Amino acid sequence: MATTVILACIGSTGLSSLVQFIITTIVESRKPSNEKELLLALAHNHICCLCSKAIEKQYVTQDEYDSILQLYIPYREAGGNHLAKKYFEEVDKLPIKD
Repeated sequence: MATTVILACIGSTGLSSLVQFIITTIVESRKPSNEKELLLALAHNHICCLCSKAIEKQYVTQDEYDSILQLYIPYREAGGNHLAKKYFEEVDKLPIKD
């Protein structure tokens, strides 16, 4: 009797639907959200623009450097790519002028 009930539960669509829901929820929670991708793209664009301007001038002000750093650190920690890192490393070598 107990075996029949267990087999009926395992074979039922309700249980398989529950298992499928749990697996889908786990998989979906591991995907990056569109909002995160959008924020990374915006941060990347802004970091590269700010860095390009400083590199072109061949110096950076303290305020500019602080702004770049404030964007770059969370961008890097969120998984940002190597291009912004390259720009930031170039700015990091520039003299700071007031």
